Parts: sequence; structure tokens; C-alpha cells
Amino acid sequence: MKTWHTTAIVLCCLAVSVTTVSAANAWGGSPAPFTGPQGFADDSSHSHRTIESTASDRNNWQWRFDGAGGEDNYEPTDLSFWKTTSNSSWVDVKWYVTTQSNSHLSAGVAGTVYCAVWASSTTCDSFRLLIADDADEMSSLLQNNLVCHELGHTVGFADGGTLQHSCMDGGDNNMLRPYERGKINARY
Repeated sequence: MKTWHTTAIVLCCLAVSVTTVSAANAWGGSPAPFTGPQGFADDSSHSHRTIESTASDRNNWQWRFDGAGGEDNYEPTDLSFWKTTSNSSWVDVKWYVTTQSNSHLSAGVAGTVYCAVWASSTTCDSFRLLIADDADEMSSLLQNNLVCHELGHTVGFADGGTLQHSCMDGGDNNMLRPYERGKINARY
């Protein structure tokens, strides 16, 4: 009887593994990894603020963080994602527009994120989100997608994935899908 139970468990696990692989292939790829390469956010209260000094850049990008690229995507999760005007060290994401010559922004890259203040080896207390100054030449949809994608890095998503269904896995629809929302809700 014990042998039968062991065999049943092995068959169960093999079936689940095959189903998982088949489902990923049926979608045409895999979702973006949730591994925290830039660090995970320190808690579920995720504030953002601009430290951009140029009014035209601030005006072009702020509403994307407040709406279509940012809060609209992350509010349906367990994160409390909100704008603040405080410049305190507790602000989770501080963003600005910069030139390609910035040491944190590689040539040809529209945006990037790095952890400025680590709370632990896996948790970031304060991120910097940089947007290339020529990214304002992208379509409005792609600008929203850029904000959604870079904010995804601030909650733990890595680049990668090939599903092309969300802003994190190569899609250009400026939205998070159930996979990303589920990972966020499980973590925060």
C-alpha cells in the first residue's frame, strides 16, 4: 500500500510538470521571472515621486506614473501605489529624465531602475528610475509601457519572459496580467 501511494505521488507530480510546460509553450513563451534582481520593495506601501527639474519632462511623464503606466496597473494588486511630494528617504521610487551619458543608463536603453538604498541583501528601501531623454519620442502607448515595465522592476520582476502579453514580458500593451498581479499579491 505504501508503494502505491509513492507511485501515485510521483505520477501526480510528473503530470503537473508536463501541464505547466505545455501551458507555457501554448502561450508562446514564458512570463518574466519574479526574482528581484534590483531588489524587492520593502513593503506593500509603494510611493513614487519625481525629482525631475525640467518642467516639460516632469509634465510629460508624471501623469503616466499617476495613471495609465503606473497606478492604474499596480492598484488592482495588494500594493498601495501612490504619489508623494515628500523628498524623504522613505520614498520608494524617485524618478527623473536623463541623458544617455548617465552612468546608470546604457546606450539605446529607454529606461532603467537601480536600488539607491538597500534595506537588506534582497530588499530595496529606495529605487531610482531613470528615463532616457529621447524616450519622449516614443508613442504614448510605449511611454506608458516603459513606466509600467520599469515600475515592475521596483517590485521584483526581472527582464525576460517571451509571452508578450504584459509590460514585463515583452508586450507593448502597458498592462500587468494575472501572472504578474498574482506574484505581487503573493509577495506583498
